[in-house]
Amino acid sequence: MTFLDDAIRDAMDNGAFDDLPGAGKPINFEDEAHTPEHLRMAHKVLRDNDLAPDWILESKSLDQSRESIVLKLKRAQSRRRAGLDSASRSYTPAQDRAETERQWRYNLETIRAAAAEHNRRILTFNLKAPAGVAHKTMIDIEALLRES
Repeated sequence: MTFLDDAIRDAMDNGAFDDLPGAGKPINFEDEAHTPEHLRMAHKVLRDNDLAPDWILESKSLDQSRESIVLKLKRAQSRRRAGLDSASRSYTPAQDRAETERQWRYNLETIRAAAAEHNRRILTFNLKAPAGVAHKTMIDIEALLRES
């Protein structure tokens, strides 16, 4: 914890936030004071129909894609380690090691292709996202490999 966290926690314990306007009331998520007037009707229609702007849906899809690619890389690395460990105890260690490395190269090529497609989608997303929305970062497979 930081000094700021401690100060906020102390203030909460001492009741500094108990008498704030709206305390104990539900948050009004329909306050659109910061939304440009020309977008308010569109946002209301989307909200009333449980829809979201396309860039929000794409953002969620990109987050899921990133998680999937990173998970596939970790699983492939784990299978490689297990295969090399097993090969060292095998009757044919050279053949088993070669097969493990062949499978690793295939998996890595597949993961790199998925990351390249993901990164292409990120470029498109970053161009389409409205001003003020944080840009997504690309997946750097080589950096992930160095980390593990």
